[in-house]
Amino acid sequence: MSRYRIVIRPFTLIRDAAAAMLFAELLKQKGADVVIASGRDFQRTVRRWNPDAIIVNTVGQIPRLMKQAPEAAIVLWPGEGAQAIESSDAMQLGEWPDAYERLDLALLWGRKTKEFFHQTLPDADHSKLVVCGNPRLDVTKFNPGLVTRERKTVGFVGRYHSLNRYNAVPAVFSLQYPHKRDGVVWQVENFISMITIIHRIIEETDLNISIRPHPLEAP
Repeated sequence: MSRYRIVIRPFTLIRDAAAAMLFAELLKQKGADVVIASGRDFQRTVRRWNPDAIIVNTVGQIPRLMKQAPEAAIVLWPGEGAQAIESSDAMQLGEWPDAYERLDLALLWGRKTKEFFHQTLPDADHSKLVVCGNPRLDVTKFNPGLVTRERKTVGFVGRYHSLNRYNAVPAVFSLQYPHKRDGVVWQVENFISMITIIHRIIEETDLNISIRPHPLEAP
């Protein structure tokens, strides 16, 4: 008897890879064969391996899979699941009701996200909506050593993708578009503020510094 074949597509390496590896291991313990496919080899894996189920974390993949994998179960496992309704998966799927109908399961971050689907697709089948939480919290839950009683680290979250793009494109690229000027200036001012605070923490305390880059930033 063949084993159940599952493909997971983590869209962004820094953001999604650890949670995808944890998810894959849990599925393997259930007896499945699992492949974690990058964006570069995802389509080839789907085409040649003929998986039984495909787990994606961006809505845009669903219409493509409707054609490429008509027999496979499609599961949405959002990489970003806490947006406002205007930029949410629910809003996008509300505009693509056929894609929502084809979707077999949606693993949502919270009850509010589920409410968005009720608003954007009021007459659709909501039984496929399952609230399971933020997958990054699962990484912490399965690694209790990451959480200690004595916290001597100050964390900073980056959002400077126009200044420090993952693919080495310079900031001047964004400035080709006048409407992006304010966003670039905002990033410059915030980055300077962050560095100023970091210098003070180093000089005036014995605390450690942890900087977490945005998924679109170069680490």
